[in-house]
Amino acid sequence: MKNLYIWGWHSQDQEAAISSIEKKVHIKKWIRNSSQKKELNDIIHKPQSLGFPKYTPLPRSLDNTYNESFRTFCDMYSRVAHSLSLTFNELENLYDLYFHWAHQQLENNGIDTLLFSSPPHMGPDYLLYRIANALKIETIICMQSILPNRFFYFDNLDNLGKKSSHTKQIENAIDLSTWITKPLFYMTNIQPYSKSSYGRLATHIFKATTRPSKMSLPGAYKLFALDKTYKKKIKSTNENPDLNKPYVYFPLQLQPEMTTSFLGGRYSDQLRALEATSSLIPDDWKIYVKENPKQTSMQRGRWFYDRLDRIPKVDYVSPKFSSPALINSAKFVSLITGTAGFEATLEGIPCLVFGQAWYHKLPGVKQYKQEITLEDVLNQKWSFNDSEAALNKLTEKCYPGIVDPVYISGFPDYQKETNILNLKDFLLNVVVGQ
Repeated sequence: MKNLYIWGWHSQDQEAAISSIEKKVHIKKWIRNSSQKKELNDIIHKPQSLGFPKYTPLPRSLDNTYNESFRTFCDMYSRVAHSLSLTFNELENLYDLYFHWAHQQLENNGIDTLLFSSPPHMGPDYLLYRIANALKIETIICMQSILPNRFFYFDNLDNLGKKSSHTKQIENAIDLSTWITKPLFYMTNIQPYSKSSYGRLATHIFKATTRPSKMSLPGAYKLFALDKTYKKKIKSTNENPDLNKPYVYFPLQLQPEMTTSFLGGRYSDQLRALEATSSLIPDDWKIYVKENPKQTSMQRGRWFYDRLDRIPKVDYVSPKFSSPALINSAKFVSLITGTAGFEATLEGIPCLVFGQAWYHKLPGVKQYKQEITLEDVLNQKWSFNDSEAALNKLTEKCYPGIVDPVYISGFPDYQKETNILNLKDFLLNVVVGQ
């Protein structure tokens, strides 16, 4: 039997599904949050409680993985409040401790298979993923799709959306003309960030003095400074961009978030993608840059804006301005992995993606490469029917079910028993390998 390491899988449906394989695998570690213990949260937010293992040398086969993973770890870990007070050197030290911890978790337990309920995006989980890939330990990452009742699974990021021999046929085809009329459930009634900077500072100071694992005093003041910078910049945005001029629409994605820190790869630094877009287009074109409505001041400091202001052709647009309007009049949409790119192609607008978007193989989408030309992006030809056919072909690479409980509200036909059966079927066929 396989030795299995599970990260997540702690919703009610997931736990019920896991019970179906408990006698068919050795569950050596199950890192989750339960009513009795928040082990997953503690690993991320309370490293001091981990009891890091005594130093043992890493195998030489992990040298490249160790050297390559630090930046992404820091990007992901920046969402953890106590990281705000850490110096660069202390982040290096914590990274080293987590890296050795992750290696020993896999090595000491003789792990054959590493299973995630969602793509790694917090830091420690990412190190488990990178080390498992380097050591050729079977890795299974689940990722919920915005397509109703479907999720992807893959072993590494390059294989997102590729067909597996275990994929189960889903009977119900997607009618795009009906589906696109429904707003994405997680983007309804969202208002741009407007919390009081001083109110947040008071809250964070209180947390720092009463719950130091959740916040530190330096972190509280750092967030306060970021808030002031962000709000000042947002006030200066263009509230009425000229849609008759030639332009590219570049919707910045929420940060820190999995869609950039993991799926974005090196372009989790979104300004690098903006720089590449600026170099690609004529001098008389604009790039209308707009923040995600959910964006807060995280990763939006003084030097971010100093870089942004120095990129030619950029015009920073109000987050309140209509995204559909910006899409429909654009020459093309450029972004990391966001859904706006997929929406653009359904309106006949080309899309350039810089990360590993789930839709990067669909008609109208080009994935950025250094040798790409403006003509490569603009000269694509496709129809709405092409998009619908390709999307339904893509569902063949999905498994039925909801593996992320947040998406339950976006699927009106959800039934708990059916979903548990779907997840059980996935675990038995893909994880156990029956």
